[in-house]
Amino acid sequence: MTFDEAETIGAEALGFIAGQPATFERFCTAAGTNPQAIASQVGERDTLAAVLRFLVDDDSLLLSFSAARGHASTSIMRAHHTLAGDLAAHDDH
Repeated sequence: MTFDEAETIGAEALGFIAGQPATFERFCTAAGTNPQAIASQVGERDTLAAVLRFLVDDDSLLLSFSAARGHASTSIMRAHHTLAGDLAAHDDH
């Protein structure tokens, strides 16, 4: 999976989570952040990786997102791996 593909899936996942207030609140709590901080970090690689990690760690949420967006759960896991990989390898993004 390319970095751009992973980034797109991460952005979709963030939108999906943000559309569910209780889930978004849970994510912010788990990530140790708040909605304002997330809003200022929308396109950042570590933010998108954290969103995907949150999905991967919650089977029900993962399956719901997969069904809603038409992504196989394995694609979401690959996207997380791509974004959470060696940050130094992608400094140009």
